[in-house]
Amino acid sequence: ADRWAAEAVWYLVDHLLGELARRPLFILLSAETLDQPDIVSGRHGTSVVRLGPLAPPASRRLLLEIGAELPEPTVEALVKRSGGNPFFLEELAGLVLEGDGLVMADLGGDIGHLPNTLRGIVAARLDSLEPDQRALIEDASVLGRTGSVRGLTSLAREARGVDNIDEALADLVDLDLLTVVGSRYEFRSDLVRDVAYGTLTKTVRIGRHLGIAGYLEANLSNRPRNSTIVAIAEHYRSAAQLVDELTEVPGIDRDAVIERALHWLGRAADRAEEVGEPAQAAGWYDHGVELATGVGADPRVLAGFLFGRARARCEVHELNGARSDLDRLEPLVESDPVLAARA
Repeated sequence: ADRWAAEAVWYLVDHLLGELARRPLFILLSAETLDQPDIVSGRHGTSVVRLGPLAPPASRRLLLEIGAELPEPTVEALVKRSGGNPFFLEELAGLVLEGDGLVMADLGGDIGHLPNTLRGIVAARLDSLEPDQRALIEDASVLGRTGSVRGLTSLAREARGVDNIDEALADLVDLDLLTVVGSRYEFRSDLVRDVAYGTLTKTVRIGRHLGIAGYLEANLSNRPRNSTIVAIAEHYRSAAQLVDELTEVPGIDRDAVIERALHWLGRAADRAEEVGEPAQAAGWYDHGVELATGVGADPRVLAGFLFGRARARCEVHELNGARSDLDRLEPLVESDPVLAARA
């Protein structure tokens, strides 16, 4: 929860715990790290249970629970190699049970040829996918950790000319790489998404990010939802950052990509300010300042982002940062008396 929840979510949890403290209410949260003093202070009767690695008996039981009935030497090797990490253990067992792995297991459990790291295990699993499955999970990795099946279908159609993803999507669910609930998909593990995304070349990533952003932009409603604006801004930003890292990308107009990214970063910042989220607005302005500082950038665009960030920083009482932005802004607004006065 801690890695993905916005401040508003934590505020809601804290509010619920305070308002309903006298009622028989139980809330369970899971997190990789938990850095929320109000939640973990104990004033709500909070208990924090830190989960360590699985002990060898628990690891053995997990193998039985997932149906990995293997020879004892193989079980012993898997338990040792996994280090008590349940996801690593499941992935290792899955590779052992696939194809020639069964033969290897029968020969005494020599798993030495398997990757030593969890990333290596995930990469090996992705390498074993059929082409349509691999392409779809790559699409999903670009679209996001979670998203709509409809969006995934649209991306497959726009990027690869594939109209029907149902079979490949069902295969990925059966392989425990994705989950689908209702109309939305989600990666079973963040690591699966990271590895799938990391295998794509920067040029391919740029094309797919631009494809998603362009599709969303072309289908905007008159009053787009915040999530849609954020998605467009994120995909244009990702594409612009990648374009900025490469000397040249065939078929891609670098300046046009950066221009669209700056436009949508500004819209995302404006919407965050509209809904009373100055900290989020400052984050969007951060991205805009970074992108608008490049060689050949329009100083007027940089000035606008610096002013917006200074204003947002004032709202969250980051006065030193606001002063720093105003100092950078001063030489940029000499030809713009209105912005100079506002600053």
